[in-house]
Amino acid sequence: MNYKYSYYNYFLPYKNSYIGMNLITKIVFALEEENFELLNKYKLEPEKLKKENKNFFSALCKLGIFVNNDLNELNFIKIENKKKVYDKKYRLTIIPTLDCNFNCWYCYETHNKEVMSSSTIESIIKHVEYMIKKERINGLELDWFGGEPLLHFYDIILPVSKRIKNIFTNKQLEFTHVITTNGYLIDKKMAMEFDKVNLKNFQITLDGNETLHNKVRKTKDGRGSYNEIVNAVNTICTVVTNPDVMLRINYTNQNLKTINEIIKDFPVENRKYIKVFFQQVWQLENKNKPVNIESILKLFKDAGFRIEFSRFNRDTVACYADKYYQAVINYNGYVYKCTARDFDDTKHSDGFLNKEGVIEWIPEKFYKRLGSSTFENEFCENCKLLPLCYGPCSQKLLELTDNSPEQFKRICYEGGVKIGLERLFIEFYEKHFDN
Repeated sequence: MNYKYSYYNYFLPYKNSYIGMNLITKIVFALEEENFELLNKYKLEPEKLKKENKNFFSALCKLGIFVNNDLNELNFIKIENKKKVYDKKYRLTIIPTLDCNFNCWYCYETHNKEVMSSSTIESIIKHVEYMIKKERINGLELDWFGGEPLLHFYDIILPVSKRIKNIFTNKQLEFTHVITTNGYLIDKKMAMEFDKVNLKNFQITLDGNETLHNKVRKTKDGRGSYNEIVNAVNTICTVVTNPDVMLRINYTNQNLKTINEIIKDFPVENRKYIKVFFQQVWQLENKNKPVNIESILKLFKDAGFRIEFSRFNRDTVACYADKYYQAVINYNGYVYKCTARDFDDTKHSDGFLNKEGVIEWIPEKFYKRLGSSTFENEFCENCKLLPLCYGPCSQKLLELTDNSPEQFKRICYEGGVKIGLERLFIEFYEKHFDN
């Protein structure tokens, strides 16, 4: 067999070593300078390296650094992408209302007070049954979104979730459950209901320490919300069986200096259930200015929290909205693919859920979004970081005004992907070698 040096190898010099990864196999390793120089010497002539050091060459092949000369790596990436695009585990997001008990300045929703009707609920139940019977889905990830969905926990989320869970239990199909919530309404009574519907995955947001958070995330009557949200997260961690809390921390140059104060508000025994994800507030004008959060990440990690790497895509699609078996059903029956929308504006919808439980997609929108992979363009197909990114999401591509390099650069994640990758490399090295 003839070999070639993979197009998707990435190395980072660090502390007299080179940390590397083939971005397709995603196996991190480290090489001493001597071995890296040997690899570099023969990377265009792998057979000579094989003769000089067979064991080293064999190890590099297992890591994906050298691949079969006949392998078209881009085609391999395309196939892996299509497998995920058409994966039959269905992600269904339901928005019971756009109303919210908060009044955050950066929120893009209009927060009207309309609530999902009983007829739309029945159409959703029919839709789930249709997807099992006709589309042959093999599982469901039920996802609640808003507005603030927990405003209607007892009258919509709980009864609907029970019905859907029972359908999947009876069919012996996989069922997982997610919610994005501000957490303000969660108490012990509500948390005790979560296990009954397998609701174990939560995304909840803080905007800095108590003082700064309360200046930003206020209830509609002007009260701060920090203590209630922290109490909600701690309640989830103590009441729900094996919960997984994604604690999103919105940061700015102002609040970053005091974010570490958040740590003390979560007991050590709860931190293993909490994954911290730092997100720069995108509405600020200086959002593209690099902000070093490495030291903050380390503080949280050392304190026992799990860390989520920003813009480091471990999936083979850019976004869940790029999947065929995915939909967002609004309270009024209008259907979307992307959750970052103004759901009050129906002209942005991608379809409608009819009374029989079938989504009537708008053909021109649906086919344009899913007719080609998000990375089928000259920019992505030539990018060495492609296996970690899979291109911008389909929504951003649809909203491009033209195909110029300047426009594409606006939605490209290259810088963020590099930061995430190199952060992973350094963490790997410090864990295994830096004693």
